[in-house]
Amino acid sequence: MLPEALLNLALWDQLPLQECEHLARYIEKYLPSSFRFVHMATYEVGTQRRHIAHFDWQPPAEQAPVLFSLVPGATAILGFDQTHPFAVDDELVLDWQDYCLEMQRACTRTSGASERDPYLKRQCEILEKAFVHHSEQIEKGPLIPHYEAFYEYLTHMLHPLRTVTLEPLLVEVGIEEAEEVLPQPVLTYFRYYHKAIKREVTHINRQGHCSIPQRHVAAFLKQHGFRLLTADEWEYVCAAGSRTLFYWERIADEPIMNENSWMALRNAFGLSMVKDTYQWEYVDDPSLMTGGDGGWAACGGAGLFAQEVTRASAYYLPLNDKPINQGVYGPCFRRAYDLGYLLA
Repeated sequence: MLPEALLNLALWDQLPLQECEHLARYIEKYLPSSFRFVHMATYEVGTQRRHIAHFDWQPPAEQAPVLFSLVPGATAILGFDQTHPFAVDDELVLDWQDYCLEMQRACTRTSGASERDPYLKRQCEILEKAFVHHSEQIEKGPLIPHYEAFYEYLTHMLHPLRTVTLEPLLVEVGIEEAEEVLPQPVLTYFRYYHKAIKREVTHINRQGHCSIPQRHVAAFLKQHGFRLLTADEWEYVCAAGSRTLFYWERIADEPIMNENSWMALRNAFGLSMVKDTYQWEYVDDPSLMTGGDGGWAACGGAGLFAQEVTRASAYYLPLNDKPINQGVYGPCFRRAYDLGYLLA
């Protein structure tokens, strides 16, 4: 039976470093020989401070070892609670207001284009549900942050409030780009709108990876005893114990955004999360993406809110049938290794 602290994050957090290492070495005895305990590290992000055990996994081929974090299980509260909303700063709310006013005009101008662009279509649908009845008020006071409208909007962008019970896992510290890791050739698809003939075209590519379905990634991981995280697990490991919009807690607290500041750091589980919105991640539900939007907002210059909200732990982007069946462009993934068998 696993020691109770491995099943309860609150208990794990009470342990001194030496006892956390003792439990990590206990786990190592029951892991396949391809895993090796390497060290303990202490991570402090916002109000979270945690000792984390790291393991190396050696791939079958002569490749560099892959680093994992031991993530204790927990009964955790996840999702967005509108009655106790995440603390955010005026800057983000004001930028959101500018974004919504611009998107409102864009949705009116490009109603046809939104049918071809799932992300744009979703933004337009959310605007219609959550923003339209606030727009007149915001247009009259654009420099006044309207928090009530902002939080109503987030209810459509983020996972709902829920309580989940999760078992301990080994979780890959970084992410992998599917096209760099999956063996070739794989039949892949790249969809684009052909302006000359004014219709969508599917280009089939057998030489390289343009668009990789989630099922290909899941099958590849299964070959080595891994799986994708569930959506609940992904949110849990990203938030790392925080109940804030972003795991680094307040956008005003972040240093200047560059690769030498917060984006180069890890969260309180020692995981490198949501560094780049282009690097969105698959989870075990093929109908949604996490950890970014594939670069849609950044590429379109949509502003601070549109880019930053995709880094929120509770953010998700639903997919329609085409990307589910044919894959999304540039997907990433991280390996998860179950420790549930140790509970028997």
